[in-house]
Amino acid sequence: MSISVESLKEHDESDVENFILSQPTGMFYGSLKYRNLLKSFLEAQDMYLVAKNGSGAIVGVLPAFMHASGSSKPVMNSLPFFGSHGGAIADNIDVKRLLVERLHTIAKDNDCTSITIITSPSETNLDVYETGSGGLFRDERIGQISELVEPGVDAHATVMQMIPSKNRNMVRKAQKSGVSVSKDRFPGMFDFLYRVHEANMNDIGGTSKPRHFFELVDEIYDYGDDYQIFTGWVDGTPVAAMLLFYYKSFVEYFTPVILNDYRSFQPLSLLIYQGMVDAAEAGRKYWNWGGTWKQQVGVYRFKKSWGAIDFPYQYFTNVFDTNILNTPKDDILRKYPYFYVLPFADLES
Repeated sequence: MSISVESLKEHDESDVENFILSQPTGMFYGSLKYRNLLKSFLEAQDMYLVAKNGSGAIVGVLPAFMHASGSSKPVMNSLPFFGSHGGAIADNIDVKRLLVERLHTIAKDNDCTSITIITSPSETNLDVYETGSGGLFRDERIGQISELVEPGVDAHATVMQMIPSKNRNMVRKAQKSGVSVSKDRFPGMFDFLYRVHEANMNDIGGTSKPRHFFELVDEIYDYGDDYQIFTGWVDGTPVAAMLLFYYKSFVEYFTPVILNDYRSFQPLSLLIYQGMVDAAEAGRKYWNWGGTWKQQVGVYRFKKSWGAIDFPYQYFTNVFDTNILNTPKDDILRKYPYFYVLPFADLES
């Protein structure tokens, strides 16, 4: 089989999107709208590769970005930004291997410090990522996905049945506390989402997504079709919100937020419940909770309580410049924001 690999060209974008839609491992993160979002937000160069057969038909895609940090060497991710899933999208293992090898060659040609590929939760051909020169490091996250009910059934009753009594009680408590749910846009919706998200992340010492990111979501995606924001209200005041993305049969649970003073009202539980019901009625099959670190026991159990099934996925990192192993963690975070450089547990400093 004659296969050529080239950089993504504008005239191929429609065919590439259709190909990703047709592939089981093609996720929201590989879509070209997400490429456009990262391209507008990150100070980085998109490096998407496309494999074609001898007839010119697309048979594989590998999304990636390269980040250059001033005088420091660049790093490459497939994909960057809070552990976005990347990896080769193809149904032929030889095509996957060819794409991965070509991306490694490009990384070395650009004198990258490291390259990291984050696999899809449904990826099975992991051996294709154990390649390339330099030291190979691996990391793991736990992907968690809930399977939604089939269309045509009573979604409200079935979602209630699939969750344990504790969750059902939380949903009912929110309803009895006077929490109402809306999906309509309202003035200040994104401002509320951003402000509360920032406060929630500060409370746990996490990294928040900046305001500009949410502005780009509104600019690039179509509300109602590509994404929605569910908002919980008490006495006419927004108290919680949840940003969901839709792609293929998946719902991406992307950014939940809640005002601390209203946690006891359980508004987020009601938002999740309503989001699941709406998604099921629209024919969506899967609710993707995103990745969880092994030490995030509380977060893991919360997702598990909503019927989530574990789908572990891998970070494959090749380090070409071992000087990075002696670089302090804080320096790496400062030089390469939103990019994964290597597992910090393997730093020698």
